[in-house]
Amino acid sequence: AARSNRICMIVESQNSSERSTAGSLRVLTYNTYYFPRIEAMRDLIRRADADVICLQEVLVTDSERTPANQAQWLAEELGYYLAINSNWRRYQGTGGNALLLRTPPIETDVLVDSEGYRFAITAIHEVAGQQFAIVAGHFLWLPRPLPIGFVASIFRRTSQIRQAVNWAKVTGLPALIAGDFNMLPWSPEYWSIAPRLTDCSRAVAVNHRNTRPTWGFAAQLDYVFVSNHFEVLACQTVDFSASDHRPVIADIAMRADRQNYGASSSSLAAS
Repeated sequence: AARSNRICMIVESQNSSERSTAGSLRVLTYNTYYFPRIEAMRDLIRRADADVICLQEVLVTDSERTPANQAQWLAEELGYYLAINSNWRRYQGTGGNALLLRTPPIETDVLVDSEGYRFAITAIHEVAGQQFAIVAGHFLWLPRPLPIGFVASIFRRTSQIRQAVNWAKVTGLPALIAGDFNMLPWSPEYWSIAPRLTDCSRAVAVNHRNTRPTWGFAAQLDYVFVSNHFEVLACQTVDFSASDHRPVIADIAMRADRQNYGASSSSLAAS
């Protein structure tokens, strides 16, 4: 499929900060649940001061609420470039994934699974002369009832995750894959990616990993994974209750001996 109808828009704003330094990045992923408290959530994201922001369940059209296009409003408020993957229509409106970056990406596209579902935004991006690959995804949800839906959806969700890992491998670049994976850390889906990329929440000490607190038990569904070009400096789950998910923030740095990788130097293991 052509790219033109996949990424809705790239929006530029002029007030982004310059926190990025060579080889250092802050990544935030957050399932926003349609931004029920959009101004408070905007302020939280602003305080995080992330270089790469991966958002899920963001509305781009809404006939009943203002702003109607949450993704564009947020990018303009925060001063980021924006790529949108609008991939569903529900009673709240039309929405999907959003990727916010301080500077314009080199290229963007969308990953589409075997059933035509556009589950992730991809980008090639450059910071301080170093190119890297980004996948910002919302992987297949868990159909209800949960125990049956979890088992029934494992194969397709695993296939999506492998597709994301393979895309990153083909770029030959340092890579990060972040988003709402809808997988638990002991599941088959998790082990389709964990041997190939580093789970930031398990590479360093974290405050906790309960990113989906509304199930009545501690559940981690949201992750930041990085290739071994990166060192994980810190990771945390942000205790903020506006959504049914909590944000995850990871600080990563390019390893000194892995900088300036080009398209022929991928280190991702074969899937």
